[in-house]
Amino acid sequence: MKQDNLEKCKSVIDGDMDAIKWLFMKYQPKMFFFCNEFFHNDSLSKDLVQDSFVAFLEDHYKIKDPKCVVSYLFGILRNRCLKEVRAQAIRNRFTNIDLLNLQEMELSNWPSDDNILDRIFSDELVSGYRKAVEGLSDQCRRIISLSREEGMKYCEIAEKLNISQRTVENEVYRGLKVIKQSLKGFIPILLLFIIL
Repeated sequence: MKQDNLEKCKSVIDGDMDAIKWLFMKYQPKMFFFCNEFFHNDSLSKDLVQDSFVAFLEDHYKIKDPKCVVSYLFGILRNRCLKEVRAQAIRNRFTNIDLLNLQEMELSNWPSDDNILDRIFSDELVSGYRKAVEGLSDQCRRIISLSREEGMKYCEIAEKLNISQRTVENEVYRGLKVIKQSLKGFIPILLLFIIL
């Protein structure tokens, strides 16, 4: 955590309203985006984020380490989301028990550190990407690697591999289509990483 952020977190623990406002302004959009990607409901997401901040304000003085301020805030959000998942399941009389189990599993696996949103499913995402790339043909895998990992332009790839630029374009299109399909379940998380 940067030193100035650490100082602001110390001030949050001490109840400094300017520091609390800073915390809200910095993390409210990220928290809302996550909730909304999870529940697809603006009003519910706003309520969950607001409830999380209210609960945080009631207990912020219990935090001993300024490095834990953000983790504590996101822990509250996680618990609010879990509570809402369970409440929705009860309201729906557990008609979609698989979705309930999946959502609970996702929320239960949040890491409890300062970079919580940056780390959500990162291992699974990297593993899923690698598995999708491994499933491509040798030529397609090589072209995707040159294009995406080495940053080469299509014309450079075509020249290097002694193939037409059109072939490169087609292989990139096919490869990305396969990768996108393989990572379909990670799309909300990918959007979150892009925004953050």
